Formats: sequence, structure tokens, C-alpha cells
Amino acid sequence: MRITLSHVRAIVGNDLDVAVQAEGEEQISRVTVQYDGFNISDESINPPVQEYEQAFTQQGDAGLDIKHTLVAKATYG
Repeated sequence: MRITLSHVRAIVGNDLDVAVQAEGEEQISRVTVQYDGFNISDESINPPVQEYEQAFTQQGDAGLDIKHTLVAKATYG
């Protein structure tokens, strides 16, 4: 499974993109996204899919030298 994370500083907060690509016979059944330790998404996907993409706009604080943590977990089944 391949997870791609990207971010862009927005006028307010950050715009985040999360993409998950299953490999082979895998099917994505759940995706959880955390930003700076807070759950911003915990999504069950029924029926499971091969590709998942979600955008999150205006998340957290934005500014020079502010560090953030973006974590995405995908479950297949």
C-alpha cells in the first residue's frame, strides 16, 4: 500500500491532501488521519476501494518555523 501526504500553507491554517493506493489484490477498508495529534478523519470505507483521496482545508496554525505532524494509517481487508 502506498500513502502520499502533501500540504500547502493556506491563508488560514494548512491545506492537506492524503492519497492511498492499494497494491495487487489489496482493498482499502479504513483510513485514519491525524494532524498534530488530533484525529481529523477516521473513515470506514464500504465497499473497500483500490484508491482513496481526501483533502482537508484550513487545518491547524500556519506560519514560519511552525512544525506539524501529519499521520495517515490505512487498513486493508
